[in-house]
Amino acid sequence: MLINREKILGGGFEFAICWVIALPSEARPIISAFKLTKTDDEAVFPIYKNKVSGQLLIISGVGQMNAAAATSYICGRYNFPPWVAWINIGIAGYAEEPLGRLFQVAKVINESETRVAYPGFRLSKLVPLTTLITREQPCNDYNADTLYDMEGLAFAELASRFSCNELTFLFKVVSDSNAKQLRRIKPLYVEKLLTQNMRTIFLLVDEVRELVKEEKRRLDISNDVEIVLSKFHFSASRKVQLIQKYRRWKTAFPNTPFSEACANAKSAGDVIHTLDEMLTSAVFDRPSS
Repeated sequence: MLINREKILGGGFEFAICWVIALPSEARPIISAFKLTKTDDEAVFPIYKNKVSGQLLIISGVGQMNAAAATSYICGRYNFPPWVAWINIGIAGYAEEPLGRLFQVAKVINESETRVAYPGFRLSKLVPLTTLITREQPCNDYNADTLYDMEGLAFAELASRFSCNELTFLFKVVSDSNAKQLRRIKPLYVEKLLTQNMRTIFLLVDEVRELVKEEKRRLDISNDVEIVLSKFHFSASRKVQLIQKYRRWKTAFPNTPFSEACANAKSAGDVIHTLDEMLTSAVFDRPSS
């Protein structure tokens, strides 16, 4: 059966943030706070969204395989642009920190330390940063100053392929630090942990939104590029080069109209050559720190 892909443009729903959350009890405070509503009862995973705020949430279930499957599923079902932010939030075990404390994960590894990811633009002014170890099975032998979960690494590796690493975020709330506390974890307790951090989560989402806007502006292909593409014949490979170089050029020269940069070009090759020279000049002219 064919899946109807919801388009980002023209459908009144422009995506900004996608949440991938393991447990319903972790998701409920987010669903309530951001006024997300259930959609598509035939979906493989529970999906919630708010078209006004551009947020979508999927409940994956526990484990790396489920996190990866849910992330891939919504990417196949919806037409996400490359500037969408991905957020995984939930509970995690910690050896030392107080229960209920919220962290941003700056580094996530597997137990054998053979895989590693460094997700997300650092938001350390709002929350402390730490390392997360993702395990295949639950554990209570927290023997280091490190968070432990069962989904984070798979999420970080996969989500960063669909957007960019700087817009892939993991936030974890400390739920337990020993076996006795682990046995006491119930859905209402999990909801309470997330709910008591909602003020900070709102602030984090505001910061993430600004990063999304910035990335969208950076990746947006302006009308000037369309004019250049229509003026000269670009092969498929040169068109890709033009767009890539334009994005770099836009960062280096944010206040210069793109049409001016290509005003003297006589061919597609001239355009590429001109951009290369300008970008090289921008690198060498940058003041040393």
